Amino acid sequence: MRRILLGLCFLSFLNSASGQEIPLPEKMPQTHPRVLTTPAGKQETWKLIKKEEWAKDVFNKLKERTEVYTNLTDAQPAWLLSRLAMYWKSHA
Repeated sequence: MRRILLGLCFLSFLNSASGQEIPLPEKMPQTHPRVLTTPAGKQETWKLIKKEEWAKDVFNKLKERTEVYTNLTDAQPAWLLSRLAMYWKSHA
């Protein structure tokens, strides 16, 4: 029984240790909106948005949801940062 519990603890540790890695591109784009793709892929995406109705709909809905925060940040530049600090969960 003791070995089984020890084995389960070890497996849960391995699972949590491997779940903490978030792959990010080495070179982040500096323009907005940040689209995590290559420049050629970005052009293809814009063409798709202009050409396909479903892509245009997805883009417009995403833009509509985020525009509220963009407007608040334009009016109060520290607003979004203050929300981040308020809801930040520290493990300290």
